[in-house]
Amino acid sequence: MSKQPDHLNQKRLRSPQTSAIAGLVFSVLIGAVIILIHGSFPTDPTDISGDGLGEKADIVARAIVFVPFAGVTFLRFIGAARDQLSHREDQFISTVFTGSGLFFLR
Repeated sequence: MSKQPDHLNQKRLRSPQTSAIAGLVFSVLIGAVIILIHGSFPTDPTDISGDGLGEKADIVARAIVFVPFAGVTFLRFIGAARDQLSHREDQFISTVFTGSGLFFLR
């Protein structure tokens, strides 16, 4: 029985941790974006003051800046999860998993 080099073993051991970190970073970023955008809109939809977002437009613009970073961390999470399941995963399920992740980011 041949022993694998250490650098291959380290990659396998690090991958679940990076997957977990990427998932957490994604959830924090997308949560912050949702909270910032939701808090920027008026609470009363019938209020027609004509102000629109007004001074809160800057908050929405800053929240939108985080969206690409959330997308990149989500793709990293998908990649790391697929790496962990690669030998146990069905090809069809793998395609659906990746396609639904890309559709979510669309």
